[in-house]
Amino acid sequence: MDKEQFLRNIQEEDNNSLRTGAANRILQLLQRQRYNNNEDSVKRWIWELCQNAKDVCNDSGKVKIRIDLDESNKRVIFRHNGRAFSLANVMSLINQSSSKDRDDETERTSGKFGTGFLTTHLLSEIVNISGILETEPENYSRFRISLDRTGHDKKEIIAALEKAVSQLQECQSMLVSDYDKYAYNTIFEYELDEDGIEVAQQGIENLRVSAPFVLSMLSDIEEITLEATGENYKYSRQYNCGLANSLVHEIIYVSSTETKKIYILNLTEENTTISIALEGGESGWYIMPYAKQQSRLFCDFPLIGTEDFPFPVLVCARDFNPTEPRDGIFLTCQSRSKIDDEIQQNRDIIERACELYKKLLEYVAEKRWNGIYNITKINSYGSKNWYDNEWLEDIVNNCKYTILHTPIICTGNGSMMALQDDFEYEQVFIISESKEEIREKEWDLLSVIMPEKIPCREDMHNWYNSLWNNCNKYNFKSLIKQIEEYGNVVKLQEYMRGTDWHSWLSQFFNLIEENKSFQTYIASERINIIPNQNGIFSCTTNLYFDKDILNEYKEILKFLGIDCRDWLLDLEFRNRDWFQFEEYGNEQILKLIEDKLDDAEKELKSNVLFRMAYMYTGENDRLVIHRQICQFANAILKMDNQMIKVSVISERILQDALKHTITRVADRISECECIQKFAEYMEISFDEAVRLLAQFVEFVLGQGYDNLINKSTKPILPNQNGRFMIKDDIFLDNEMDETLKDLAVCAGYDIKSDLLMKNIYLELPESRWKNDIDVSQVIIKYVNQNRTSKEEEVRTYFKRLLVWICDNEEKARSILPNLCENKHYLYDDEEIARTIKQAETFNQLMEKYNISSPEKLEELIGKSQEQCTEVSDDRIELTEEVLLQLGIDSEDALEKAFSYPDFASKYIRNSKHDAGTYEYLQTILERSKNNILLHLNSKEEYDITEMRQIANTIFIIKKDGKEIFLLARPSDGGEVRIYYETEKDLLDYTMDWELWVEDGKSEPQKITFGKMIKLTGLNRIPLRGI
Repeated sequence: MDKEQFLRNIQEEDNNSLRTGAANRILQLLQRQRYNNNEDSVKRWIWELCQNAKDVCNDSGKVKIRIDLDESNKRVIFRHNGRAFSLANVMSLINQSSSKDRDDETERTSGKFGTGFLTTHLLSEIVNISGILETEPENYSRFRISLDRTGHDKKEIIAALEKAVSQLQECQSMLVSDYDKYAYNTIFEYELDEDGIEVAQQGIENLRVSAPFVLSMLSDIEEITLEATGENYKYSRQYNCGLANSLVHEIIYVSSTETKKIYILNLTEENTTISIALEGGESGWYIMPYAKQQSRLFCDFPLIGTEDFPFPVLVCARDFNPTEPRDGIFLTCQSRSKIDDEIQQNRDIIERACELYKKLLEYVAEKRWNGIYNITKINSYGSKNWYDNEWLEDIVNNCKYTILHTPIICTGNGSMMALQDDFEYEQVFIISESKEEIREKEWDLLSVIMPEKIPCREDMHNWYNSLWNNCNKYNFKSLIKQIEEYGNVVKLQEYMRGTDWHSWLSQFFNLIEENKSFQTYIASERINIIPNQNGIFSCTTNLYFDKDILNEYKEILKFLGIDCRDWLLDLEFRNRDWFQFEEYGNEQILKLIEDKLDDAEKELKSNVLFRMAYMYTGENDRLVIHRQICQFANAILKMDNQMIKVSVISERILQDALKHTITRVADRISECECIQKFAEYMEISFDEAVRLLAQFVEFVLGQGYDNLINKSTKPILPNQNGRFMIKDDIFLDNEMDETLKDLAVCAGYDIKSDLLMKNIYLELPESRWKNDIDVSQVIIKYVNQNRTSKEEEVRTYFKRLLVWICDNEEKARSILPNLCENKHYLYDDEEIARTIKQAETFNQLMEKYNISSPEKLEELIGKSQEQCTEVSDDRIELTEEVLLQLGIDSEDALEKAFSYPDFASKYIRNSKHDAGTYEYLQTILERSKNNILLHLNSKEEYDITEMRQIANTIFIIKKDGKEIFLLARPSDGGEVRIYYETEKDLLDYTMDWELWVEDGKSEPQKITFGKMIKLTGLNRIPLRGI
């Protein structure tokens, strides 16, 4: 064998060996793909073809791609306008080998014609490739080959390879002028079966998901068109934004129905990029959510299979070292002591992406972009052969920390807040109920009490769906516990923003009613969230339903030491399906009151019975009596209580209450000790006080309250001196003569102290009656003891007795027979002589004026008095009321007043006032002084600590630090009369003065000069003599 033949044999064997190796490699890859095919690999085909197109950009430095899925003809055609094939490119496709050394970085390539291209055979195991072949520089040929991977053994594969080579050899040369460098010359055509159509659809759908991101990252690809649907993705332009090292890329999307702009923000540092999609609007940027099928890791193109990678944003790096199926990146290492360079490089990129993510999140939070929640989702992840779970957990925690401590939440009150504060405490809560409807209702509740601690309403579902499960979780049980912790409605209301707690709790209870699980939780845990009538939250087992219980009964029971409001449901609420409280009514409350009254202390029981006395159930026979008792109580105890109609009452308590009340009235009367003090206490006249007491005594006797009269203490029966006596010490006045009673008193026997006042009706046996005869011995004894006395008092007494005997001869003979026979006991010689002389003078006057009889004289005197009356006396009679108006409180003061001619010309008194009158006047004057000073002491501008009394009604005090005169007078009579010279001098003094009046009923009043003018009608002030 010659050497030439030997060389040919070597070449032939070498070719056979290479062919055999290619066939074996193809068989192995096809077998792995057929048996290990999964949902990720079926999407990869389209990106392998895009990657191949990108690696062969035309002279413009870009490439356009067109994809036509013709389902009716069951084929998919992939075209691009990249540069022509090299012979090495075509042979690599035929032999399934790489035409590019990985370490060759003369141009940036994302892949290689080789193993990745094999995934396109999932569309079809036969692919027809046509295009332009550059056989030599500037020499071009058209070719069309068919790559048939249907074989299942080496021979079939080798035959298919040889056929493809043979087809390549049949390429037809073409003129350079016929070669359009920018035409879609390169075509990959796949015939599809039913499975192939499904694979094609999945790949195209995945392209729709990632195409905007790919175009933003790879300037090599100008546009991608889907011919069957008329969709086109085209790179438009880029924008700068305020975030350093970032660009916003505008991608134009056109379809048969719409044209829109898609914005991609890429933040890049050291060949690492994180990427988010944006949508522009009037309210600013909105961060778009990632599609569920969106790969999270890109090595120029998406790494199919990284859709669940636990990172919140898309990460792209051409320096990633991906796994062979391009479904991830190497992160795990068998050796913990030494990490492979490729693994470390991948880890470095992810760690750098964490830093970029922090910058991005802080920026979008500061700018308050919408949709921040779309870049906070960290996918849950399982175990993958390229994961290092321990290292990956650190990455996840890093991202979570960034999310928790960046103010990314737009809260219910519009502020931007971080989920946690600087001390790692939760400060914004994510409503985490699984049902949207419940979340919305819970938000409505929380927005009232803590809007600053929850996301705004429009974002709440998105935050729930974006953050990890246990992130600031707040569910309805959390709200239930929070309400319980408030403890009462007052605390709850403090957190309300313009909402009443009643309506809020009703809404809260409605939500509980709609969810059995909430009801079960509340019942089993005995949660206190239902308000009682004191506003305290209680559990469902501790309350009763209020069946129209009267507030008065509740207050009385509370007064007795039992606060029923603690166990009664708040009145604003009714029984619901999830709490059915037993009813509690007035009858049960009254039974409790009865039981407590039995053991109550005296004063406590007294107060309760007094309150109960004003309650009645309706018209009945006893109501008139009931009303009269209440009227007596109001009048004499000085109350203003109104009777209250109630639906039910305890008859036992009512009778005790009425008896107790009428007793209190009697006791108050008795405390006054006498009629005069009773009148002063009641602020009525003496006669009015007598009439009132007579009515009261008549009432108690008529209604069976005799015990109030029969008591040996606390008397209320007035004797004829006005002092109160017990029944056993009082006698009835059996029409005794008033003169005899007065004579008995003067004789030393105060018969009036034993006699019941005539206006008071009381039945007593005759043994308790007093008659005129009962004073006769006292009178006789007085006469006998004083017969020889010349004292004026005794002689006046004798005169009065003599006149009575003369006027009442018949009765005198019966009870004073001895004095009737010896009237001379009552005369003395001087008295007799004076009487004779007066009689002679009287007779002379009768004769002189021709008056025939005493009756005629009386008639003439009467007419004379009438004439004097007609002339009229303009002087004012000094009644008790006028004395009060003048401020005169003693006989000396009155005598002194009459010493002033001006006073004497204006006033007259027809009789002398008794001591009782002046006592009464002094009491009223003292009362008005004390009340006025007490009132002024309560006012900040007045100071009475150094008060000086100048006269009976005049004082010096301080006002605003300056001394002034104070004139204090009562106004009971409706007028104030000024007569004292000191008072007039005061009004004419240069020092400031004030006149204050008081009537014992109303608040003291200051009488200003203007008020004086209005009240008197004064409209003219003479100024002569100033």
